[in-house]
Amino acid sequence: YLVDAGYTVFMISWRNPSNAARELGLNDYLEQGLMAALREARERTRGERVHAVGYCLGGTLLSIAAATLAREAKLTPDTVDDPFASVTLLAAQTDFSEQGELGNFIDASELAALDALMWEQGYLDG
Repeated sequence: YLVDAGYTVFMISWRNPSNAARELGLNDYLEQGLMAALREARERTRGERVHAVGYCLGGTLLSIAAATLAREAKLTPDTVDDPFASVTLLAAQTDFSEQGELGNFIDASELAALDALMWEQGYLDG
């Protein structure tokens, strides 16, 4: 539908980590994943602004990137532009102090178990 409407569509997907990702942090996921894909999409479309959609953790990462880039564009408008024309978030957590329905599935004991597994294994697999 979007292609028929004249849009160029790119999609990136989550890849379950392995032990090789043990030392990666949030900034690595942002820079090596979302930001790299955004740069590539804008290069291929000769700088067009992006209508981005993020789902679940991808939406959380997209909201962090969009806020960071908007702040940079506001602080340095002569050198940085805001690459997003719009941002749509689907089932994305952005306010972790209000966990909503996520709290039905993850409680304190589950978080403790996941934290222990992360320290032991270094990542959470699929």
